[in-house]
Amino acid sequence: MPSHKKVARRNVALASTSFSGGGAEKVMVILANNFVNKGVKVDFVVAKDSGPYKESLSKHVNKIVLSGNTSIALVNRLIGFFRLIKYFRYNNPVSFMSTLREFNVFCSIAHLLSRSKSKIIVREAETLDPLVNTKELKSKILLFLMKFLYRKSDCVVANSDATKKDLEEHLSLDNKKVKRIYNPLILPEHKSPEKENFILGCGRLHESKNFSDLILAFSNVKKRHPDFKLVILGEGSERENLNSLINELGLSESVTLAGFVDNPYSYFLRAKLFVHTSKWEGFGYVLAEAMACGTSVVAYDSKGAISEVLGQGKYGRLVENGNVKALSDSICECIVSPYSSDTLKVGTERFNVDLICDSYLDIMG
Repeated sequence: MPSHKKVARRNVALASTSFSGGGAEKVMVILANNFVNKGVKVDFVVAKDSGPYKESLSKHVNKIVLSGNTSIALVNRLIGFFRLIKYFRYNNPVSFMSTLREFNVFCSIAHLLSRSKSKIIVREAETLDPLVNTKELKSKILLFLMKFLYRKSDCVVANSDATKKDLEEHLSLDNKKVKRIYNPLILPEHKSPEKENFILGCGRLHESKNFSDLILAFSNVKKRHPDFKLVILGEGSERENLNSLINELGLSESVTLAGFVDNPYSYFLRAKLFVHTSKWEGFGYVLAEAMACGTSVVAYDSKGAISEVLGQGKYGRLVENGNVKALSDSICECIVSPYSSDTLKVGTERFNVDLICDSYLDIMG
């Protein structure tokens, strides 16, 4: 069992852009709460003090807000940047870990300019496809800055082997610098209810999550299982397009875009099946959450950690990326022959919250 006495005597800092509803923000809040429960002093540095996970942060965590209160975004960022430099100079935590790539660059530059002796750690939550597969100047500049700054960091955390490999390949990082630590999985105590006849999808309503394929597949499933419905949790820019597709397919009575839900676990627990259609995924938090709730999973075998989380098909059905017919067939097969709850439970043991948090404390000490 690792010893964290050194860390417990001094404070560590975790940093996030906000408390919004993404997996990266959720991980940081879970880590902060777990650390203080272990007797570690924690500063939670946040750019914007807003989002659904705000109320989940323990009152024993010292929250530090960077953003100013003006209506001009650029001014707020400049205020936040100078506040962060000041934080590094006067607080000097033993280690400082940020997440999400643009914010990682922001924090790394402030750390350099402050000449802080704090250990600097950057955490990556997904593969680099959005940057590598585009010709946008902004993305090229960000990729260049990441290559320079990530090499200067003390450690780079990847949330899966797939993300780790991607970082090493595209940022030319030494594999010893990049540490793979899975996302911590923590679920509220629950009694398992009866499964209901609906299929669940969950994530940002963004083109990369590819919910249009899920809706198209469901239109085929509906012909064989007319009593089933589809519920998609999440909010985003694709809502209007998805609504148009639902109406075009005549599925308005069967498909619900439920928006962002503070506590999605009641859906995970009751769903007969969870389906994931992302084009790429650094980890796929929702896959692990569905498995932990005893819900079978069907997923596109896209680039990233989807196959890794599902044990290369041991804990969920993997389907050729973009093959809507195969997706429909696999959904129907899984409705008839779901995975056992015991098998799914074994698949989530890798993500035990205490095990994962101790791994983080090992690199932050």
